[in-house]
Amino acid sequence: MVMNAKINKKNVGASNYKLERTQITPNDGALMRKTISISNALAINMLPFGGELKITPVTLEDVRKITSDKVVKSFVGHSATARLLSSLLGVEVPANREMFQFDWENNTLIVFSMMTRLPEGRELTEAEIKDLYNKGLLKFYVVELESDYA
Repeated sequence: MVMNAKINKKNVGASNYKLERTQITPNDGALMRKTISISNALAINMLPFGGELKITPVTLEDVRKITSDKVVKSFVGHSATARLLSSLLGVEVPANREMFQFDWENNTLIVFSMMTRLPEGRELTEAEIKDLYNKGLLKFYVVELESDYA
């Protein structure tokens, strides 16, 4: 299923979000490129001019297929998470504190997201992250820029 969210950074509020559910395959459009970006977060500041995103939940197997023949550009800020993703995906995902920004060259991002909130200042070990993944508390999404408001 796909969730579409329109975000206009000039007037961000609950009424500006539009979520829809539709079916797509995770091999469309930009996913056919040679490089794919991956992050452990999705933040509004990744859209410097606002825009419309298509957010698709995907499985670990889908992400393995998407990344298998691509260069992975990591925007994963925590080394334990990067090591776990490297292990799960079978490709190198180095820790990198740079910030990803959507534009028409970088319009697709794989997001590895935690479905729980940790106490302030708490950093997980690789074993703890793997345990959360096994409990279904970590999920993968493909996020694509559909349009921007520049």
